[in-house]
Amino acid sequence: MELKAAGIELKSSKTCRVRDISLSLGKFRSELILPQFTVDDTLATFSLNLIACEMCSDFENDYGICDYMSFMNSLIDTPDDVKALRSARILLNTQGSDQDVVNFFTTVTSNLPSMGNYAYVMALIEKHYTHKSLPTWIAIAYNTYFSNPWTIIAFLAALFGLVLTFIQTWCTIHPPK
Repeated sequence: MELKAAGIELKSSKTCRVRDISLSLGKFRSELILPQFTVDDTLATFSLNLIACEMCSDFENDYGICDYMSFMNSLIDTPDDVKALRSARILLNTQGSDQDVVNFFTTVTSNLPSMGNYAYVMALIEKHYTHKSLPTWIAIAYNTYFSNPWTIIAFLAALFGLVLTFIQTWCTIHPPK
């Protein structure tokens, strides 16, 4: 939700590979592209087995699943975050409530190492989030004040009323001859 407020939109990638995470920074709109992910009853067992396999010191690995789970946990703090990911068609929740998904990521990633594979994406997000430029301020204002169509209609009606008041005042001060 904080990313959306800062002007970063979520978009689903065309593949399901965990490496397909990127951030495209635009002038007025930025996109965080994430692979599609399904949360179901078997995910806990499957992901914990993959994480255990990655933690095994018998072979070289890049901790791709651990880093991906940590990255997703950094994005998901509340059920509203899960709802935003579901509406962007990134997360498919067949497990139950959105709070169950939050609890899942919190539990699975409680003792995982940092997300070194996605540090560059996190650095870009942090840079975009802390750098308050005009497009960022516009995105924050839009998401804060104009997220509902009724607020947009009310704003336009108020603006129209002000314009008519200005015209009436102008015509009163400078009457037509």
